[in-house]
Amino acid sequence: MRAHHRVFISLCVSLLSISAACTDSVGPAQDVVPPSLPVAVQSLTVSPAHATLSTGAHVAITASPVDANGKPVSAPVKWVSSDTTIAAVSDSGDVLAVAPGNAVITAAAGGAYASAAVTIVKPAPVDSVAVAPQKADLTVGQTLQLAVAIGGQSLTQGVAWESSNAQVASVSTSGLVTGVSAGIASIRATYQGQMTIATVTVVMSSPVPPPTDSSGTDSSSTPSPTPTPTPSGLWTNQPLGFSMVTDQPWNSVTSLGWQEYDTYNHVSVVPDATVPTGDANVLQFYYPAGFSGGGYGPGLEYYQMSKGEVYLGFYWKVSANWQGHTSNVNKMFYLFQREGSNREAVLVVCYGPPGGPYHLEISNEASDGGKWWTQNVNNVPLVPGQWQKIEMHFRKSSSDAAPDGLVEWWVNGKLAARYTNAKLRGANFSEVHIDPVWGGVDNTISKTHADYMWYGHFYVSGR
Repeated sequence: MRAHHRVFISLCVSLLSISAACTDSVGPAQDVVPPSLPVAVQSLTVSPAHATLSTGAHVAITASPVDANGKPVSAPVKWVSSDTTIAAVSDSGDVLAVAPGNAVITAAAGGAYASAAVTIVKPAPVDSVAVAPQKADLTVGQTLQLAVAIGGQSLTQGVAWESSNAQVASVSTSGLVTGVSAGIASIRATYQGQMTIATVTVVMSSPVPPPTDSSGTDSSSTPSPTPTPTPSGLWTNQPLGFSMVTDQPWNSVTSLGWQEYDTYNHVSVVPDATVPTGDANVLQFYYPAGFSGGGYGPGLEYYQMSKGEVYLGFYWKVSANWQGHTSNVNKMFYLFQREGSNREAVLVVCYGPPGGPYHLEISNEASDGGKWWTQNVNNVPLVPGQWQKIEMHFRKSSSDAAPDGLVEWWVNGKLAARYTNAKLRGANFSEVHIDPVWGGVDNTISKTHADYMWYGHFYVSGR
């Protein structure tokens, strides 16, 4: 009996030892942590849910997944665009506006989905960024601070400034313009891809009188070359007593006192044997397809003078399929009157609805509230594809807006209009600017095909 008892005790001790050994190898039960399970995404929201962008712009869309209790959870998000040709999206939700149109950006996480509607539009028109002043006159050494605004809000940062001709007018990084030498320069201000331009005319300051000898004669003067007379019988309505100012056959864009500012590199001299004057060349302005109407033409040719009464004669033609601007305005040239730094224009226009018929009109921006002078003697059309002989005669008013100025013009030798009570300025006529702006308003209208405007022999005289 005692032997059986010892066997039982030994067996119990062995079982306890085995149990202890097993327990030590596993460790305490409370230290065992079961693996975590993924939390289910119940719903997903995106922000912003709607966005409108101009082409080239970006917007960051964020996704917010939540669980069944509405608490935010961390989960990988996949992004996709319904049309990558309109809007592309990165793995992080950054959307790039590619082209005008509509697209849906969808985010997916854990079986939940949410979408954002994106509308892509064309960039804002260039004239939504405006520079002030748009035109300015400076003397050499004089400075002018330009300002840029968008939507009426002034911009002080992020504007890039550039001068088309720093030898005429330079511009600092803050928009301060300095007159360097006589001529015309465009000052370009660019903000977020949108450009606006100010035209600056620089003139020499009043010269110091030359020395005189003992007889009082200007000892520094030299005889002026005798100007070439105008072709006989060509300018039949030139008033008696007028002296030639310039007689330009367009053998070069910068010759015989004429200067050039080629805004878009679309001005050139080309051969044309059809011009009635018999000259070999004509001045050509090129409007490529896509050229927008508004503030600037293909380029500018200008001549400076100072006359109280002027006569202009020239030949003019546009493409046979000329696309007229929807404003009815197709500018031909400007005739400026200047007094000191104040310069205002009389504007000569080929006027008519798109497709014609067209005729010549003049807008008086110099005075008289922007009055338009139209044909009041004979109705003479301007026919696209044909050379037109145009003659014009202007006499300044005795004082600003006094009703004693003179404006008259002839087309192909026929008197079209005569105004003997024109309210012009009292200042002399100072510059002719051949600056054929297409339209003058609404730069959202563009040329659907290439067009041309040509000028033949250009003659100016005065007294």
